[in-house]
Amino acid sequence: MSRVPLIDANATTADRQALLAQIHGAFGATPNMFRAVANSPAALQSMWGAFGALGAGVIPARLGEQIAVAVADRNACEYCLAAHTALGRKAGASAEEMSAAVARHLV
Repeated sequence: MSRVPLIDANATTADRQALLAQIHGAFGATPNMFRAVANSPAALQSMWGAFGALGAGVIPARLGEQIAVAVADRNACEYCLAAHTALGRKAGASAEEMSAAVARHLV
């Protein structure tokens, strides 16, 4: 049971629908953390803007996801570990590379 309601993109305001559609397009799904943050349109816009800014950085997506996997492992966040492992695979990293990132603690 969630403590924070998850916003349904089909049953919300137009501004939230637009942002959630962009997020869904980028990830191929809408992660629950975005659906939870969508309770505040300002927070959702800020969070999505931060993701965009980070995505425009100089670190390749594959390496960025390997770093995120190592951080998620260090923080013992199973949700983040699963999400960033999947994103790392989508960015071209093998299962072995993602496991190695955890083993080496790249951060």
